[in-house]
Amino acid sequence: MKKLLGIVVLGLLWCNVGFSKEISGTQLLCERPHINPLGLWFLSELIAIEYKIDNWEVVKYEKKVSVKPDTIYVGSAYINRDTLKYLGTEYYNCSIVKDFNFEEYFNKLLKDQIAEQEAKNKL
Repeated sequence: MKKLLGIVVLGLLWCNVGFSKEISGTQLLCERPHINPLGLWFLSELIAIEYKIDNWEVVKYEKKVSVKPDTIYVGSAYINRDTLKYLGTEYYNCSIVKDFNFEEYFNKLLKDQIAEQEAKNKL
């Protein structure tokens, strides 16, 4: 009986069932009206690259990730896994994108914003 109990316990430990879908390689584009978008590329279950426009530059930050059954924590922000709402300093609505080139997208967006601002400048 002790052997059977030992086998069952070791079997359960060996067959640890994960509670989350694999997020490695997933790309999210998070947007909100009148605010620059945010891009997230999950390199692994532990690290994501965050893309955004800050101070007239495209910047990339490496963020630590923690995956829970209902939430993905990215640095000090989090994503609700049901709704794909991202809460950092602002709420964003995120969508999954496939084979997305964040650098190209954000550089084009920044170029358009600079051109728009230069057209407004009086001096």
